[in-house]
Amino acid sequence: MKTVIISGGKAPSRELLEKEMEDATALVCVDSGGNCLSELGIAPDYLVGDFDSIRPEAYEFIKGTKCRILEYPKDKDFTDTELALELAIRLDSNQIVFLGSTGTRLDHVIGNLGLLRACVHNGINALLKDDNNMIMMTDKPVKLKAEPGTTFSLQAFSGTVENLTIRGARFPLKEYRLKIGDPLTISNRFLEEEVEIEFTDGLLMVMYSRD
Repeated sequence: MKTVIISGGKAPSRELLEKEMEDATALVCVDSGGNCLSELGIAPDYLVGDFDSIRPEAYEFIKGTKCRILEYPKDKDFTDTELALELAIRLDSNQIVFLGSTGTRLDHVIGNLGLLRACVHNGINALLKDDNNMIMMTDKPVKLKAEPGTTFSLQAFSGTVENLTIRGARFPLKEYRLKIGDPLTISNRFLEEEVEIEFTDGLLMVMYSRD
C-alpha cells in the first residue's frame, strides 16, 4: 500500500503530485498542505493536524468532501507530519512518499528527514520529494538506478557509515568510513544506469538533486 503525505512546506507541482498519486492508495494532507490541494481542486482522504496554518477557504473546501478530518491540540509533542506518518503506519503502508516537506523552515526539513529514519526502522520504503530533489534512507546496501550523468549525493545520517563502497559512479570509493557532515560524497554522477552502494553498518542518506 502506498500513501502520499503532503505537508505545508514548498508545494509540489501538479505534475509531481499527480504522478505520485497514480498508484497511491491514500492521500494524507497535513494542515496547510491543504492550501495547495484546494487550489488544485484535489480532495485528500485524510486531513491531519492542529489546523493553525491552513487557510479557512482551503479547510472549508476539504470539509465539504468525503475527507476524514483528524484534529489535534496545538500544544503537543509531535509535529503534524509525524502524526500523518503514524496514520500511514496504521493504514499498513509499505511505501510512503512525503511531498511539501522541504522549504524555508529548516527545522521542519530536518525533522522530516528524521521521519525517513523512522520509516527505515518500521520497514517502510519512503521517499521525500520536491521538484528538484529526491531523498531516501537505507541501512542496507542498495543499487541505484538513473540515467547516466545523473547527480547523486550520499551522507551519513547517524553515527558513521562503515566500509562504504561505491561502484559505477564517476567517483568510486572503497571501504570508506563516512562520518556525518563529510563532504567527500557530495555531487557524484552515474557513469551508466546503475550504481552499487555497499556498506556494513550505519544509516545512509541518498539524495538525487538538480538545479
